[in-house]
Amino acid sequence: MTTNILFVDDEACVLRGLKRSLWEMKDQWNMQFVTSGFEALEYMAKNPVDVIVSDMRMPSMNGAILLGQVKQQFPSVVRLILSGYADEEMVVRAVNTAHRYLSKPCDPVLLRATIDRTIALRTSLKSPRLRALVGEIGTLPSPPEMQQRMNERLARTQCNLDQVAAVVTEDPAMSAKVLQLVNSSFFGLGREVVDIADAVKMLGLDLLQTLVLSVNIFEEFQEESQIIQGVATHSMRTASIMRQIMTNYVDDSTMVSAAISGAMLHDVGQLMLVRRDGAKYREIIDEAHNGMGTLIELEEEAFGADHAKLGAYLMALWNLPDPVVEAVAYHHTPSACADSELSPLSFVHLADAIDHSQENIGPIGAPLDVIYLEHVGLQQAVYEYFPAAKRPATKPHHEEKIVTARRAV
Repeated sequence: MTTNILFVDDEACVLRGLKRSLWEMKDQWNMQFVTSGFEALEYMAKNPVDVIVSDMRMPSMNGAILLGQVKQQFPSVVRLILSGYADEEMVVRAVNTAHRYLSKPCDPVLLRATIDRTIALRTSLKSPRLRALVGEIGTLPSPPEMQQRMNERLARTQCNLDQVAAVVTEDPAMSAKVLQLVNSSFFGLGREVVDIADAVKMLGLDLLQTLVLSVNIFEEFQEESQIIQGVATHSMRTASIMRQIMTNYVDDSTMVSAAISGAMLHDVGQLMLVRRDGAKYREIIDEAHNGMGTLIELEEEAFGADHAKLGAYLMALWNLPDPVVEAVAYHHTPSACADSELSPLSFVHLADAIDHSQENIGPIGAPLDVIYLEHVGLQQAVYEYFPAAKRPATKPHHEEKIVTARRAV
């Protein structure tokens, strides 16, 4: 299937350079090149577009305004900024309209890889309605109390980054956004950042204050605030349980940071569904608690995708590191992940199930995958928290490979 990509830049020489560097993709991509935002919107009104790649600073209509219009009129289109202007003003303008930011000059290999990844993501989420749902998201909802705490701390004359980081690391929505920003090309770090507190410190107080005050990057959301607070509280408990377990298995600080980020973000898809239709999502949660199906089954029926798929799609669009995206995507179904080794996903899956069990939250997306957890070496942790999950020692080894010993939590 041919992918339709629209490039927008007011400098014709830049467009010619892009056309030359991407010539080898002409059989796979249907590429169009226009020199203004007005031309872009006119073209999109008449032709299908899957991905738009826009310059930032253009006369009459800059990239942020253009992508804002695209977000409203064509929400299923993936929106990328390709700009040579790396300043805070650009970040403020683009933060809630662009999925990704790439710096000029951009290596053609990186540009192709970025576009290929977005195409793969679109393919994985087949429903245009759901792609539009994801495309509408600029910010994720935060609990009102969390937003108030953030505003209060930023307003203090003696505010410091540790105080701000303490708020961010307790809220999935804020955590996701700071990781998105720090992992953009704006910072030019050349490495992936998985630690949420480190990401806050890299942004710095000045930029955080500008973003919060100017564009409300961390959105306060009154509707269904109980659900939003519940997601935040469960995510924090999951991260806490996971820290305890990981001390006995992992001494790699990068894996620990990625696992903590994965734990904080694993249910961001629920925030997306609340933002889309909070009343409907409340009905789904009530139905799950009344035994009418698991949460992901009911989500699939009502929206066409479950919160794990939706959350992973958005996190991947935001260029979060793969271990974090995998933890979000497969936290209920870890055996479906291509990586079958011990990873942040392993600990997120186990800790998520433990918290659901301890808090008696109710039906979750899938049962505890004991076979998978044994394969990655976490059987002792499984048996400690779920004694009934331990299989008889007399079971022949070859039968263990084919018997699915799962315990619904």
